Amino acid sequence: MVRLIARKKQEKETIMRFDTSSLALPKVRYPRVSGFTLLELMLVISIVVLVAGMLMSALNRTKNNALRLGCMDNLRQLQLAWGMYIEDNEDRMPLNQAGPIAFNSKLGPRSSTNSWVAGNPREDKNTDGLKRGSLFPYVRTTDVYKCPTDSSKVSGQPNIDRTRSYAVSAYLGGDNSDKDTRVKSKLSELAEPGPSQTFVFIEEHENSLWGAGFTVLTPAQAALLSKAGISGSTPSDHHNRGCYLTFADSHIEFWRWYTPKVVDSSVHVSSSAREKADFQRLQNAVPLP
Repeated sequence: MVRLIARKKQEKETIMRFDTSSLALPKVRYPRVSGFTLLELMLVISIVVLVAGMLMSALNRTKNNALRLGCMDNLRQLQLAWGMYIEDNEDRMPLNQAGPIAFNSKLGPRSSTNSWVAGNPREDKNTDGLKRGSLFPYVRTTDVYKCPTDSSKVSGQPNIDRTRSYAVSAYLGGDNSDKDTRVKSKLSELAEPGPSQTFVFIEEHENSLWGAGFTVLTPAQAALLSKAGISGSTPSDHHNRGCYLTFADSHIEFWRWYTPKVVDSSVHVSSSAREKADFQRLQNAVPLP
């Protein structure tokens, strides 16, 4: 009896004992995800910044080249107009003269109304002076008179852009032809240095530009007037420290200057050797007496 009770107890314990080991979930091995280290992250950021900088530099160069080509095209159209005017007027070059100046004017003389342009870009608030000029009928647009990179403003009017950036050599149809034998009135008179070496249009520095003509003093004039702090006109350096010039045979050249062109006041004195080299280059491109 005792054995029977013990056996039933053992069977009961066996039934109640439950092995849960077979129900355990299998262990899953997930792949190891490796992240960036700080050094790797800094390297990636540096590469991105470098590439972005290269792209911005390339875009800026492209933009500058486009503006530079726009300036060259403006001068090309003005030069063609200058040549057509001569063909229509029996070899006579367009007038390039200053008009009367008021005694108290601080902005310089205005170009005469019968010149290739009229007015003074320092004070003109509209394009009327350009339209009155003798070359306007040949170009039929005022846009070609201004370089795309010229951001100069009308004097005392910070919200009004100037209308002109270019000037013509003061010795081609210019003033004082009876006193200065370098001044020529006909294209056929350009014997020395000749049409292919005589510049016509040039982009003038915004602090030097006022009338229609670009003055290049002779060495004797420069030596004399420099004592009074006076010099000739100053070219622009908007395009990589240089500017475009057209020549009487209708070709265009880009001249890069040795020194940056800065005009601190209404006059500008050539002093350094490199500045004088730029000055000499311009002297060689105007008619001889």
